[in-house]
Amino acid sequence: MSKMRIMGILNLTPDSFSDGGDFLSENNAITHAYKMRENGADIIDIGGESTKPNARYVDEEEEARRILGIIKKLSKENFLISADTRKPNVMEKAIDNGAKIINDISGMSALATPKIISKLDASIVIMHIQGEPENMQKKPSYQFAPIEIYKFLEKKIDLALSEGVKLNCIAVDPGFGFGKTPVHNMQIMSWLPMFQSLGVPVLLGGSRKSSIAALSNNEEPKDRLAGSVVLLCYANLFGTQIIRVHDVLESKQAINISSHINKQI
Repeated sequence: MSKMRIMGILNLTPDSFSDGGDFLSENNAITHAYKMRENGADIIDIGGESTKPNARYVDEEEEARRILGIIKKLSKENFLISADTRKPNVMEKAIDNGAKIINDISGMSALATPKIISKLDASIVIMHIQGEPENMQKKPSYQFAPIEIYKFLEKKIDLALSEGVKLNCIAVDPGFGFGKTPVHNMQIMSWLPMFQSLGVPVLLGGSRKSSIAALSNNEEPKDRLAGSVVLLCYANLFGTQIIRVHDVLESKQAINISSHINKQI
């Protein structure tokens, strides 16, 4: 964690906001994972359920069917795999098939989650969300978002530790775009250094998010690369350890250049 690491996104879903349907075939998914690793991804984050606003809930059996075979194949090829899931049963199966990290957008809302992480000696990214994907963007409200998010994550870290999860197996994500307005997301960006005081790595997932379009010119998701890179560079300046991205090649280049600038500050 001495430098920013890249988590490349691999959505095995028909309805994700940016790349839904692009990697439904096993061949396309495997090929894309190899391309992301060649371009500089340290982690491949595999998801089988879209969590965009108003996304359709996917049952455990279907989500597991989408992701487990790909996780198993890639883990055998020495990929570091993260499973993007909020369901404890899917988490357990993903770890059994080779995933080393669970990326839980629900912020460990299920009581079984920290127990599973501890029992199977896995790692977890604990993300903040207000509400659930089905309702999270219906007038999200905070007194001051960064402080409330910080307190939420602090409590979740304590919960994980109390269940036996090791501190060096925990990372946090302030949840850019999950139950936040564009203003809330910009507040998160400006207060990113504060989250470092939680004592665990910080992950930011701003890639292609709708706030970029809302604050720019209403661009479509695949036309939001420039905005995504701006967020990445700010995050790198502020010491963020992990960036979750769709565009690995461009993100790696931005990290390389912004890191050289940071050394001169």
